[in-house]
Amino acid sequence: MIIALVQIPLDGPKRPSEAVIAQSLESTKIFHNVKGLRRKYYLNSDDGGGGIYEFASRADAEAWFNDEWEDWMEGRFSVRRF
Repeated sequence: MIIALVQIPLDGPKRPSEAVIAQSLESTKIFHNVKGLRRKYYLNSDDGGGGIYEFASRADAEAWFNDEWEDWMEGRFSVRRF
């Protein structure tokens, strides 16, 4: 098992928590088929968001957190490295 912590700094006005919850619930569909992902916990604060990911193995985590993932996160949140 391996735990990965992702923190996403978000500048600008904060979204209402209802919007954050709705976006988080919608994004859960993405994670149902991630190989080796056991759990994902969402993080939300005034400084930004992120997640705590529990994978079955380091190999599974490294397969998920790849260059394509960085491109995807940059497209969603306008940040590449956290």
